This record gives sequence, structure tokens and C-alpha cells, in this order.
Amino acid sequence: MSAILARRLEETLRKKETAEGYKANLQRLQAEGTVNHENYTRMLESYDKSVIEASKELSELAVLISEEIRKNERELAGAREALASVQVRRNVGELNDRDFERASRPLERRIQAFEASRELCTKLQLAKRTADLPSSSSRGIGAAAGKPVFPGRQISIPDSAAFTQFSSIEEMTTPRFKVVGIASG
Repeated sequence: MSAILARRLEETLRKKETAEGYKANLQRLQAEGTVNHENYTRMLESYDKSVIEASKELSELAVLISEEIRKNERELAGAREALASVQVRRNVGELNDRDFERASRPLERRIQAFEASRELCTKLQLAKRTADLPSSSSRGIGAAAGKPVFPGRQISIPDSAAFTQFSSIEEMTTPRFKVVGIASG
């Protein structure tokens, strides 16, 4: 959700900055006397309207970003509590090291994802211009092959090796292989 908010904020800031730039250029042209009063007034109203609309949308986005931060804080607290519970279970001997790793790893990934989302939302809250926004790569947009696309979820992009290596002849003759083989070339 925070990446979506980042994109919306970037688009809205860009609209506002563009309208403000056009307005400044129009005022410069009017000061130079190269635009008549009628065109100046009509175009100025249009640019002012665009700035006001963008400002309203920025206010709405500020509320959504604040809500997202609060949601992340609640989710983060819950994930940390669950991790602490798993650690206690290991400390009392209920879980061995392997079971502890299996139980704690997804919780640690969720915690990292919530912390990253909270950090992004905090940066979005402080942004007043597009130059203040974090870069797309720091927003977590995109994924490397074989890495999780959405942290905390079990969706991933398989490595190319997954489509070229087989453990048996039977796998190569299954209907799934035929579909994957056709799709991958």
C-alpha cells in the first residue's frame, strides 16, 4: 500500500509543480507584455484551479499516509509480539533450533517489511516537492529473480533454472511441463 501511496503522491506533486511552473511562466510573460489581459486571466484561473485540486488531493494523501503509518505500527507491534512468543517457546525448550528458525523466519521478514513500509511512509509525509521523494529503487519497487515480490507473502519469481532442470524423465512428460515448455519457448 505504501508504494501505491508513493506513486500517487509523486503524480500529485508533479501535477502541482507543473501547474505552478506554468503559472510562473505566464506571470513572467504578462510582466513582459507578451500576453493580453484576457488570455492571462483565463489561463491564470485554469492554473490556479489545477494547483487547488492538487493541494486538495495532497491533503487527502496526507491523511491516508498517516493512517498507513498507524496501521504499520499496529502490525509491527503484533509481529514483534509473535516473535517474542516464539523466542520464549524456544527458551523453555518447546522448540528446537530448527523449529525456531522455521517459525521465526517469516515473522522476521514481516517485521522488516513493516519497518520498511513505515520508513517509506515517514519519508512521504515529509515530502513537499517531488525532489523530496525517495527514489523508486528505495521504495522496494521491482524484484530480482527468485526473490519475494511481496515481503511476507509466498509469491516469488522463479529462477530460470527452475524451467530448465528436471529431476526425472517423468517430470518432462507431465502436462505441466508441456505447458511450461510451450510458454517458455
